[in-house]
Amino acid sequence: MAVARATLALHVPDRETGLCVACLAAGPCEPANDAVNLLVGLGLPVCPPVTRRMSWRNWWHRVRRRFAGGPQL
Repeated sequence: MAVARATLALHVPDRETGLCVACLAAGPCEPANDAVNLLVGLGLPVCPPVTRRMSWRNWWHRVRRRFAGGPQL
């Protein structure tokens, strides 16, 4: 499992040329494809989970809740 993640981290395509940095293959190279297939076969997530940022509306409701209440004497 750690080897598959290390392989994915090493075999990354270049943004300009689209070639794999490690093996200079076009598109997804074979070692990276094998690593992804191994992780999927084990039922593990390939990509980290996407987290949502707090929206302005959620932030405002949180601030409003803090100041809501009776008058401060």
